[in-house]
Amino acid sequence: MGILKKLISVLMAVIMVISVIPSAAMASGAQANSVQTPESSDCEHVNTELLNACEASCTEAGYTGDIYCLDCEKVISDGDAIEPIGHNYEFVEIEPDCYALGYTGYICSVCGEAETGECVPHLGHFDENGDNICDRCEADMLAVYDTSTFIGWWLSFLHDFIFVFMSLLSLFV
Repeated sequence: MGILKKLISVLMAVIMVISVIPSAAMASGAQANSVQTPESSDCEHVNTELLNACEASCTEAGYTGDIYCLDCEKVISDGDAIEPIGHNYEFVEIEPDCYALGYTGYICSVCGEAETGECVPHLGHFDENGDNICDRCEADMLAVYDTSTFIGWWLSFLHDFIFVFMSLLSLFV
């Protein structure tokens, strides 16, 4: 037991010394992992990288990016701002179905934002031939849940909730 305590003490002392050495070197002015780079007047800026570039969107400005020298670690040239490109609205007509709402109006072909338009109500199920299968979406129209049990009531509630959720979701998609 005594040897184990001495071994742990020695290991802790070594860890403390190792953790103090880099901070002592930094305090004396040396930089850990420093790389000698040529003076900026001597650098030919052969190794460059484009930084901070971003594309313009319909409403947000972009930036061409700064050219950065990897050798001397300086910015060689600053980028320029790019004006927002603006919306490109196109007329669209999305047909409704049994569950999803339709839409008639203008939507930006770049970002998908709707400018003006109106929702077309969903059509609901339709069974002209009386076989209890929807003629539009082929859904079983007799898929009714026994609401006298808790599970049946819960399944019926979920079915209705999903129907309403999908109708609302179709407004934004």
